[in-house]
Amino acid sequence: MQITREKILRYLQDHPPASAGEISRYLEMTTANIRYHLDQMGKEDLVDVTGTRPAGGVGRPILLYSL
Repeated sequence: MQITREKILRYLQDHPPASAGEISRYLEMTTANIRYHLDQMGKEDLVDVTGTRPAGGVGRPILLYSL
């Protein structure tokens, strides 16, 4: 497994549920990069979308991920 994905899993283990934005700030990576990894990890049944949070304005709700 890639190092980035291992870091994401560790973060989610300690901070469930978390958004892609929260994870990206913690790992100092782009949100798009984190979303890509979360999407791939979702396909492998490593993470799930477990909720949403309002975007704080116009736009789609923020997805929350957990193990």
